Amino acid sequence: HNEHRRHTLWPQPYFRGQWQSCPFGIRKPARLQPRATLGKSRQKTELTVALTATRYQLIASVSLVALIALCLVWEGWLAPLRPGGSWLILKAVFLLPPLFGIFRGKRYTYKWLSLFIQFYLLEGALRATSDAGMSQWLAMAETLLAAIIFVTTILYIRATRAPQTEKSAQPS
Repeated sequence: HNEHRRHTLWPQPYFRGQWQSCPFGIRKPARLQPRATLGKSRQKTELTVALTATRYQLIASVSLVALIALCLVWEGWLAPLRPGGSWLILKAVFLLPPLFGIFRGKRYTYKWLSLFIQFYLLEGALRATSDAGMSQWLAMAETLLAAIIFVTTILYIRATRAPQTEKSAQPS
């Protein structure tokens, strides 16, 4: 009668069966059968997570391309620090390495880009408060794009993390 009992927090029944040994001395049940109603909701959740992650990837990709274009146009033609352009145009070069990893959806690239993009957020906020005219508006746009990239990379990382496995009761 124990196989029909369910734990209050876990959707799986209590496990009384064979155990499969795993690396590092961790033991897990050889097979747990999900409930019939749980299978459809898991499929629906996985589909929702995939669609959500795809949206975050699209928003991050578009924002990153827009930020690269903004950096090039800003420091090259619209409002360079010196007439004729400045060396700050090279700040767009540092955004090229994560571009292909973001396009491919590599989680590691999203992780380090979320740390790296904060420099652009800081530079945009600094120049938005210290510059005037066109440069101030471009700095606010850079701050907005960097904030969008930061938020979407964090959301993508959270949406694509591995699902947490349920812990089963271990025999004593």
